[in-house]
Amino acid sequence: MDDYVITSNISSVTSLNLDRKNISDATGINGFISLQSLNFKGNLVSTIDLSSNVVLTNLYLDNNSISIIDLTNNTLLTFLSIQTNNLTSIDLSSNLKLESLRLSNGSGFSGWTDPNPTTNQITSIDLTNNTLLTSLDMSQNNLPSIDLDDNVLLTYLNLSSNKLTSIDVGNCTALTRLAVGYNILNSLDISNNSNLNNLTSSNNPNLTCINANQSQINNIPNTQQGNCTNNCWYYDVNQYFTLDCSDDSLGIQVESGQGGSVSISSRLQNQTLSSGMRNTYNNGYHPGEIVTLTATPDSGKTFVGWTCSAHCGTNSFTSSLTIDVVLDNDTIDISASFN
Repeated sequence: MDDYVITSNISSVTSLNLDRKNISDATGINGFISLQSLNFKGNLVSTIDLSSNVVLTNLYLDNNSISIIDLTNNTLLTFLSIQTNNLTSIDLSSNLKLESLRLSNGSGFSGWTDPNPTTNQITSIDLTNNTLLTSLDMSQNNLPSIDLDDNVLLTYLNLSSNKLTSIDVGNCTALTRLAVGYNILNSLDISNNSNLNNLTSSNNPNLTCINANQSQINNIPNTQQGNCTNNCWYYDVNQYFTLDCSDDSLGIQVESGQGGSVSISSRLQNQTLSSGMRNTYNNGYHPGEIVTLTATPDSGKTFVGWTCSAHCGTNSFTSSLTIDVVLDNDTIDISASFN
């Protein structure tokens, strides 16, 4: 490694930190046969031989220029980070114990300039053998697709800034964080991901309707959340969440009784009905969508309550001035009464 050491002096070393040492030749690293953790970030190597480092469990190779790497002998690896290198592919079929994998691209370290900047441009990856993965970051690559059917333990998944047109996370029921922004997704279904509390789906120009379950729809913030750690949803203003994106046959009928007005707020409607007015919106809504109604009594009048006369579904109507109406089936019929 740009120098030499006596092998007998290094054979018992279990942890090695060579972070940003300007190393351009990794020859000799295989002499550290007892290494369990290796930090080799921010160097200048294009190849590295780890075939003799068979007890490695944690490996950091970020910000080098590695284009090919053989990890066949490193079967004990649980944490692997090769961010911002020159990879177009990687074989992880022998690394059955992997729990965390980072193959994304980034700027490196704060206040540090990479002397030889490169980027991973991975176009495909096979993770079918890596069933213990809980964390996967492959953002800023060139993936057109990825199979995650066998990665059921994933809790963190970042696939932002790839070339994905679709993504199936139905088997990833443990997911709490999912980032798929800056792709070309045509569809997204998160209805099986009931543990999800952080989603980024923004900047997918072809994505509008997102399949979700009713609990998610009820708890998704109406506005995108910034600088948060829990229940953070980043989505475009034209994106919305429903139970079934294939069904847009639902509608709503609203009447404002004499003595007050009703405001309608939803993806399709933002209007106010004056006293005695009735409005019908027959089609365009999906199952599970929410329409917010607000009653406002005229001066000297009192709001009595809401009445549903058709297709009321699971809604329960109270005397609250503002209610959220969940559209279940057909065209729901609601009226506000005043006296």
